[in-house]
Amino acid sequence: MERSNENDDTQDHSVATGNIEEQNSDVTLTSMKQINGNTSDKTNHKEPLDNHSPKEESDTDNGEVDDSTDNTDSEEDDDDDNEEPPLLKYSRITALPANFFQRDSISTCLFHEKAFFFGTHSGLLYVTKPDFSPIATLKCHRSSLFSISVDTHGLYFATGSIDGTVSIGALEAPTQITVFDFKRPINAVVLDDDYKNSKTFVSGGMAGDVILSQRNWLGNRMDVTLNKSDKNHGPILAIYKLNDVLIWMNNDEITFSDIPTRSKLLAIPFYDEDNPKMLGNGTEDNLLPELFKPHITFPENDRIIIGWRDRVWLFKISSLSNTVPRRTKDDIHINDNNNFGSLLSSAASSFRGIPDKNVIMEKHFRLPILIAGLESFKDDQLICLGFEVTDSDEVTFKALPPELKLFDLTEEAPIEIYNDEVASKNYERLSLNDYHLGKFINIEKNLPPEYYLISTTDAIRIQELQLKDHFQWYLARSRYLQAWKISKYVVDVVEQLKVGLQYLNQLIISGDWEKVYTMTPQILNLDQLQEKEKMTKENSILKNGWNDILDSILKSGNIDSIVDNIPSDPLLENGIYDNILEYYLSSSKLLQFLTYIEKWSSQELFSIEHFEKVLENKIEESSIGEKQNYYRRAVVLLYLHQERYSKAIPHMITLHDEEIFNILNSQNLLSQFSDQVIDILMIPYYYAETNRPHKYHSIEDMPLDYIESIFTKSIELITINRKRISVKKLIEKFQEHTDLTKLLFLILKKLSIADPSLTIPFEDQLVELYTNYERNGLLNFLKTKSNYNIDEAIRICSTVPGLSNELIYLWGRIGETKKALSLIIDELNDPKLAIEFVKSWGDTELWDFMISYSWNKPVFIKALLESTDNFGETHLEVIKGMSNDIEIEGLHSTLDKILRENTLNLKVNNRIYKIVDDETISSAAELLKLRDLGKCFDVDEESDREETYF
Repeated sequence: MERSNENDDTQDHSVATGNIEEQNSDVTLTSMKQINGNTSDKTNHKEPLDNHSPKEESDTDNGEVDDSTDNTDSEEDDDDDNEEPPLLKYSRITALPANFFQRDSISTCLFHEKAFFFGTHSGLLYVTKPDFSPIATLKCHRSSLFSISVDTHGLYFATGSIDGTVSIGALEAPTQITVFDFKRPINAVVLDDDYKNSKTFVSGGMAGDVILSQRNWLGNRMDVTLNKSDKNHGPILAIYKLNDVLIWMNNDEITFSDIPTRSKLLAIPFYDEDNPKMLGNGTEDNLLPELFKPHITFPENDRIIIGWRDRVWLFKISSLSNTVPRRTKDDIHINDNNNFGSLLSSAASSFRGIPDKNVIMEKHFRLPILIAGLESFKDDQLICLGFEVTDSDEVTFKALPPELKLFDLTEEAPIEIYNDEVASKNYERLSLNDYHLGKFINIEKNLPPEYYLISTTDAIRIQELQLKDHFQWYLARSRYLQAWKISKYVVDVVEQLKVGLQYLNQLIISGDWEKVYTMTPQILNLDQLQEKEKMTKENSILKNGWNDILDSILKSGNIDSIVDNIPSDPLLENGIYDNILEYYLSSSKLLQFLTYIEKWSSQELFSIEHFEKVLENKIEESSIGEKQNYYRRAVVLLYLHQERYSKAIPHMITLHDEEIFNILNSQNLLSQFSDQVIDILMIPYYYAETNRPHKYHSIEDMPLDYIESIFTKSIELITINRKRISVKKLIEKFQEHTDLTKLLFLILKKLSIADPSLTIPFEDQLVELYTNYERNGLLNFLKTKSNYNIDEAIRICSTVPGLSNELIYLWGRIGETKKALSLIIDELNDPKLAIEFVKSWGDTELWDFMISYSWNKPVFIKALLESTDNFGETHLEVIKGMSNDIEIEGLHSTLDKILRENTLNLKVNNRIYKIVDDETISSAAELLKLRDLGKCFDVDEESDREETYF
């Protein structure tokens, strides 16, 4: 160890590092609030801590045992339901040496991001890592340590002691310590930010001086007093540094000094000017400031909060705009890093620069407690450790645990928003200055801040409750709904499901079925299973959970409220769906049964074959009626899903289900049900009759177009399946139902168009059916078909009035043209039709028959005279055969027209003859000329003979 005294002579000594028993785990405090068995009424938070002392518990994996693991009664009253988790949780630190709390006691501590430092009243300094694993135990002083400081980089540390010395060492070599003796008790020490290079520090104590110390070029210590004008204000109680602002407190005031310029920025007196001798509770102030340690925290890089006794000051450091410090030639060596080296070098100069910053007091208020420690909290909040202000002169506060209060500083006056009484070990023997409150932020791991309450007998970690803590807190109090709501943020899917099931069971036990129906789908929701390929365990819990919950709901008889939310992907156990369907079936809730049979069959969520058998038995046992129809519809759905169409069709026939047509067409199954073809074809009729009552008494009373509109699917069914069903058998089936002849006609008519070969054997029947039901289509049928019996057709047409055209066609077809012509003339009295009929046959004999048959019929005579004379003698024969006394309207004009046409024809013919004659003469003359020409022959030895004409 190296010791430096005021005469600047030094000596080296070594101090061995003591062996410390390592205890690296924490023990959570099961309770932190206790006042002689009674909780304080001043607690503002909603969750008072349990009323018993903290106990040592076994170490856990993370070094803590959460107080939310306490067993609580599952039956909560209304107050418990409204109760919220506490803001803070507490855990005892057991990793520090046991002798600190038994033979020795902690007098001061410091929490740096690289190391923690604990000083004791015996002069020991215990250094640990942030996880409390030991680094070194050093004997730095002969008596109590009052101050610890670390440079910005965490490379060097300094301690000040009541023995009047300052010890400085490096963490890399903690046993190599340099000691500086100031002969007076040291209350505060602060290292320069760049101590490694500057070897500068500031200290102060009972002497009342703020001393800047540095080694000169000879290696001797050089001291400069920074507060010469303030030496009469009592001892220096604390010294702090924020960037290039030095802060110290003495008995009367708080002083801010600018390091580069050695200028005093601000001095705040301790006592209020208006009421200097009154405590916060209005009692006479007999408590001197020097009896209390000042406390400071830096919430931001430009803000300072100081707590001292019952008073709090908020300061802000701001830069002076457009101001540049003026320096003389003697100041050019001032360090730009704003460290103490610049302050020391400036001490030798008679000129000072102008500071470029300003310190402003933003707020000053008094708290209802005497402060034992304070630190910044989040969102402009301040956490304070202390004791209530009383009118007693006694400041030991023995037999009382300290209070941990949280204040909101956003308003004009601080608002207390949280309060705990923290009962550390043997707190009955401790006074206010025996407590220390520190803050640590793990920058590397980006963890929330931790707070440490250190006393001479105990060490406690204070943490803000995180979501996982809230989760465990709710679980411990059987408040499963709140636990479930935040579970997705803190636990895996399995734990989420377990907590949700606990809540649902809680609702079931309490009989709150409405919430059960509402919450079950939300809690047992498959969307939370994010990786379906890894959800074996989750799915097992989910299935069992659904099964248990639904069993309870089924027993309550209110499954309807939740059944729509039962998941189907991934599949739950079949038994879950089976139970629901069994419930609906046994309860005769057939509409619901049918609904979910249809909904779930497509996904095969239940035992389909089992319900097929059950439904078939139900159909046999039940009488015809609506209930039986429900059973049939359900079993049809199951058969169709399994593509067992042959099983479904008989039930569909009974149900008059029109879907049967799609199945028969797509699956080619009509031939299997040919015996039931009439029942199948009649399904649309029954369906239409059910949905819109007919205005006709029977099918035979209906018009054909109306029948066709109703039986469209039936007619298409036969047409599509014409190769799979015998037309003969079809007709035989219809013959058993004489009231369906019109439908048969429409079917045969459609078949004769789609495939004429199928109806060839039945054309005679079609002739009769056309005659009975569609006479306007008979003639076309007779003209387009050729396999019917003509004689029978003639007979049928002869017996039915109004079928003259059909008879004319039939007579003409068998060569009885004269009979046909006579029918036209006598029955139809249609001269134009008669003339066209004769022309269509091209028979001159039939033409002569028509002329002779028409001599006594003026209408026919006029029509013949006006018609074209294709045979050249028609008009002449008609005129010759006319009787002299016959009267024909317009005969004169008709004959005149005939004469003009004949004359014109004669002229045209003569001209044509002349043209033909002229062309004949020309062609004959050219032929004769060619015949009179000779021929020349040229004989070539190597070629064929070549003819030449001349």
